[in-house]
Parts: sequence; structure tokens; C-alpha cells
Amino acid sequence: MNQLKKTLEVLNDLIEVNGQRIWSYQAVLEGPADKADAELNMVFEQIIGQGQRLQEDLELEFVALAHDLPVKGNPSGTILRTWNIVKSTFAEKDALSISEFFNTGERALLKAYQYAEKQTGIVPSSKDLITRQKNELSMFYRQYKQLYKTHQFA
Repeated sequence: MNQLKKTLEVLNDLIEVNGQRIWSYQAVLEGPADKADAELNMVFEQIIGQGQRLQEDLELEFVALAHDLPVKGNPSGTILRTWNIVKSTFAEKDALSISEFFNTGERALLKAYQYAEKQTGIVPSSKDLITRQKNELSMFYRQYKQLYKTHQFA
């Protein structure tokens, strides 16, 4: 696979993964009010905003390389297939607590980024973007993991 094609596949997968992350947290915010409090809603809104910004940066990189828009809705790369397997594993469990939802979802996202970062033959500017986003997500996860432990959200 040539460098450009591989890079676009990885970027497209990360665009889709970020989109699914956004939709998941939007669904939680739209769910029953007793599942979350104001502080938790604020964190979820930050996650959604962060996801939208990360997704937009990935889309801009994709367009700069491909001179076309990313394929929406059905990318088929390894990262997305792995993400979907992880998501389906979580879906098989009974309803997750908010803490489990956050912890497992964010860890899965970090794993997707770690996998993407390890891919060889990626355009250097895209590799740098993936690394920056992974570092930001890792810092965000560590920061808010403590909040979840402290509050023990149901």
C-alpha cells in the first residue's frame, strides 16, 4: 500500500472513531437526567467539543492530502474494525455505569490512537497530528479519570 493511501485510511478511521465518540457522549447527555449531574454534563460537553475539534483537524489533514473529502459512514481500515470490536464487547455487557462508560470508551480511543501512531509509512505531517492528538487525549483522560474516581458516578 502506498504512503498516501495508507495515511488516508488511518486518518479516515480516526475521523470515524472520533465521530462515534461524539455521538456516544451526545446520547448520554440526551439520556435520563438522573444518570448525570451538572459537573458530569460539563465534562461530557467538553469531550464532545474536543472530539469535534480533533475530528475537524483530521478532516483538514485528509483534505490537504487527498484534495477530496473523507469517506463518511463506512471506512474499512484496521483501526475502525478494531474499534468496532471493542465497542461490541462493551455493548454485550449489561448497562455500563457512567464511570465504566467513560473509562472503557476513553481507553479504547487511546488504544486506537496508539495503534495509528505505530503505523509505518504514514505521511510525516499526519503522524505528527496523530501524536499531538494522542498526547492531548491521554492528558485529558488522566485529568478526568480522577474526577470519576472521586465522585464514583453511577
